Amino acid sequence: MLRSIYSLRYRGFKGVLYLFPSRAEVADFSRARVKNLIGENPDSIGRWLSDTDNIGLKKVHDGHLYLRGMVSRVGLKSVPADLVVFDELDEARDQSAVDMAIERMAQSEFKEVLMLPNPSLPDFGIDAAFQQTDQCYWLIKCQGCRRWCNLVEYFPECLRETAGGQTIRACVGCEKQVDISAGQWVAKRPGADRRGYQHSQLHSAFVKPAELLRKFRTARTLTNFYNLNLVIFSLALTLKRQSAFTKEKIEMPKKLSSKEIYELREMLRITGMIASRKETLCIRNR
Repeated sequence: MLRSIYSLRYRGFKGVLYLFPSRAEVADFSRARVKNLIGENPDSIGRWLSDTDNIGLKKVHDGHLYLRGMVSRVGLKSVPADLVVFDELDEARDQSAVDMAIERMAQSEFKEVLMLPNPSLPDFGIDAAFQQTDQCYWLIKCQGCRRWCNLVEYFPECLRETAGGQTIRACVGCEKQVDISAGQWVAKRPGADRRGYQHSQLHSAFVKPAELLRKFRTARTLTNFYNLNLVIFSLALTLKRQSAFTKEKIEMPKKLSSKEIYELREMLRITGMIASRKETLCIRNR
């Protein structure tokens, strides 16, 4: 959602089509998440995201954010878009709606697609799409033995219970605790024209390793555990050209004043779009 709002405000996008499996998810998301974004960030997002009574339509600066369900293809017609976001793609009953949604970008100069679902079945939905990407995995460098670790690949061995009763994320080589922020994205298929990321709760600072281990040991089916807790995919596809989000420098569609640049930096800091404390954002006016 933050990427959608950012693109409408600063990249010159006129329309973003954000898709959910059904209209029920649209209503819940609009009433809860969008209102919270406005209320919690009044000096940044709240300045240019209009909270309207229309559940499926929000005005963001000079563009529009369309929230739609994928059950009916009628809601996808006559919606111009520069970016299409699929939330929980595998849950949609009508997978043919994917092609129709992408067709909404026929007249766009940007043509960007973002998929953000949990996997369900092999070679279906997001799993099939991920196989067509460069397949980026988060590899963490152990500060003890200097080995690069893929925690998902070595789960559950990567979770170690200490004598003191703690559960830590550990290097499978030297068994020392690893820092989840000391890593980098590494592509298995570098050079592919589609970018895909494998995310996991193993990499989240908000999920305790002990909780993950407990869920694993008490799961009724391991398939559901792996799909809902361990592996999450996100895919970024630019149909026409490279996305500005894949560059170290972000080019603005127009020249920004010093006040607008400050507002942009503050918005990115508050909402967490600056990835880590080690990274800096370079904003370059055209």
